[in-house]
Amino acid sequence: MARRILKYRLQIADSQFVSMPAIHRMLDVQVQRGTITLWTDVDEESPARKVKILCFGTGTNNPGPEVADEYIATVQDGVFVWHFFEASS
Repeated sequence: MARRILKYRLQIADSQFVSMPAIHRMLDVQVQRGTITLWTDVDEESPARKVKILCFGTGTNNPGPEVADEYIATVQDGVFVWHFFEASS
């Protein structure tokens, strides 16, 4: 197993797909040099798959745990606060 921490740029979008190794553990989301960035601990030998990432602003509707079941992190970006989740499907 070849473990490595990788980072991915994220958009402020209700949902987006990020291609990463299937065996991964979400670590954090923060703003790095003005870009919202996701860090993951991955097994680089596992096959790649598209992971659905959801983003909700404070006060917006969250579809619930059946869709957004794994919390990743909350990011403060200026006056906005974003909450990121890994989708279950």
